[in-house]
Amino acid sequence: MKKILLLLGLVICSSLLFSLGTLRVESIKELPAEHMNLEVYDADGKYAPVLIVKTELKGVGIQNIGRPTKHAPEYNPQKNEYKFYMNDNQRVVEITHSKYQPLEVRLLADFGINVKAKRVYELVLDDKPEKEFVNVVIISDPSDATKIIDDKDMGTGQSFELAIGKHTLKLQKSGYKYITKDIEVTRRKTLFNNLTLPEQEPVMLTIKSEPTGADIYINNVLEGATNKQLFKFPDTYNLRLVKDKYDTIERTITVTEDGSNNFNYTLRKNTSTLTIQTTPANCDIYVNNEKMSGNSKDVSAGMYKVEVKKEGYYDNSRTVDVQKGQNKTVNISLEQKTGKLQFVIEPMEAQITLKLGNKTVETWTGSKYFSSLPVGSYTLTAGCDGYKSQNKQVVVNLDETTKIDIALEEGSDIPASMVFVQGGSFQMGSNSSDANDDEQPVHTVSVDDFFIGKYEVTQKEWREVMGDNPSRFKGDNRPVENVSWYDAVEFCNKKSEMEGLEKCYSGRGCDFSKNGYRLPTEAEWEYAARGGIESDNANYRYAGSNDIDKVAWYWKNSGDTRLSGNWDYGKIDNNNCRTHPVGQKQPNELGIYDMSGNVGEWCWDWYDSNYYAYSPKNNPQRPSSGSYRVNRGGSWADSADGCRVAGRSGGDPDRSYSGIGFRVVRSSK
Repeated sequence: MKKILLLLGLVICSSLLFSLGTLRVESIKELPAEHMNLEVYDADGKYAPVLIVKTELKGVGIQNIGRPTKHAPEYNPQKNEYKFYMNDNQRVVEITHSKYQPLEVRLLADFGINVKAKRVYELVLDDKPEKEFVNVVIISDPSDATKIIDDKDMGTGQSFELAIGKHTLKLQKSGYKYITKDIEVTRRKTLFNNLTLPEQEPVMLTIKSEPTGADIYINNVLEGATNKQLFKFPDTYNLRLVKDKYDTIERTITVTEDGSNNFNYTLRKNTSTLTIQTTPANCDIYVNNEKMSGNSKDVSAGMYKVEVKKEGYYDNSRTVDVQKGQNKTVNISLEQKTGKLQFVIEPMEAQITLKLGNKTVETWTGSKYFSSLPVGSYTLTAGCDGYKSQNKQVVVNLDETTKIDIALEEGSDIPASMVFVQGGSFQMGSNSSDANDDEQPVHTVSVDDFFIGKYEVTQKEWREVMGDNPSRFKGDNRPVENVSWYDAVEFCNKKSEMEGLEKCYSGRGCDFSKNGYRLPTEAEWEYAARGGIESDNANYRYAGSNDIDKVAWYWKNSGDTRLSGNWDYGKIDNNNCRTHPVGQKQPNELGIYDMSGNVGEWCWDWYDSNYYAYSPKNNPQRPSSGSYRVNRGGSWADSADGCRVAGRSGGDPDRSYSGIGFRVVRSSK
């Protein structure tokens, strides 16, 4: 009987033991030296090491194993911790509680803690029971629905390891309504089925932004750019709008079956426009050592070094603070570098113009002293009636005095063998009964002053500049012919160089501000041919007369005998028709010879038969492009009609013709 009672007692004790919870050490560490105990002594008379046990349990017992201590643990309810004084070099302590199995903490063996006098150690106690996991099967329809358990995506499978207890299960799949269900897992309840998701139709949603053009990402998939309409199944989605120079917008949106599903957003600019206004204008601007194009730039918030530079001025720089989304305008002025100019002129009545580039700085009469003049390279022009004008380059250097003395030479500014044409307005084109379509509409044109050759360029002049003579009809005083438009342009530049003048032509076209030789524009040519403002009859049919034989060599009178009847090239060829020395016919009102007949004359302009319909009024210079260049005036082989002042023609600029030469002009600046 005693044996039975003893066995029963052991079973009861064992059952009670296995029903108790388990305590675990979550962490243990030695605290820094400032936490030392310098008050309580251990059994050996040393300052006792201290063990702080942190736990929310009440009624915890703590004792040393092997070397008992006289101090009981002290509980601090405000800090949820126990303070227990150990012995120096303590190896093991035991923690007990009525509802938990005793916990033996082997400080050195399990945790490497070598307990020392005075030092304080902190132990965090875990009293939560360990979870028990079982295999759970979840069967859904459709079978590949995503299983989300306790907000954790578990994928589309069917078998899962779950802890025993209550869980929240969510099933979802695109094209179906999601379902949520609370389940309780036990050792016996591990199968969950009959979980069917109802099908649903996609609905339209509209995503707009201001400004538009933001990239739309839905669940990290690019769906296009705002403004845009999409079809999605009712659900919750992660929306992201991305646009350069604007803050990214991230939102969680809910698309509903019966809602409007309109999503509108205003994007916030994350850059600012930095504008640099400079005095003077057109300075070189550098932001963080990078040269700006223009004077405005989009930048992010931050500090920027702005530098402004311009030739002839002292550099200026400053640091600029740009706030996010706030445009910034900065005004920076440069101090001009200056020098001095002492200018003396004879005669004292001379008129002086000082230019910096194309800008007139000042005009005056006689000598002058400048005490403060911006540094730079100037063009000084001096002129006086009865004297030849002079142009001089003047360089003003920083903090230096430049001295210029000029004595004008008596004479005239009109170049040799050239005629001054005073600018004015005239009616360009013709309304006569024999006018061609390309001479209409008649329109008003104004031209500036210019000089024009009294004669067509002769073969002698050509040879002196170019070194050869390509002409068909040889003779020093005959006009040069058989030269292309490009040959004529090359002659102009070479003649300018030989005479120390500025070349007008470059790869970029013609610079009409230069003082060298060039071809006339078509408008200049016709204005001069009609006699300019000197003409008493600007409607002469030919240059200087209505009688062609007085002013022109043409097909009837340019050969050995005078021809009659209709134009016939056979007659021309058999009659030895040809060019003649320049200046033998009557000049026009300006004293210009052979503008009708002898040779046609290359002009600067591209030929366009419709140009008169859109030609500008002031100094028309050319259509923008074309295949042929204009030639005017007719030649020794042309009919009288081809020699009219209003007549127009075009030629291939790469080809040369025995009926085409040219005369030169110079701008009067």
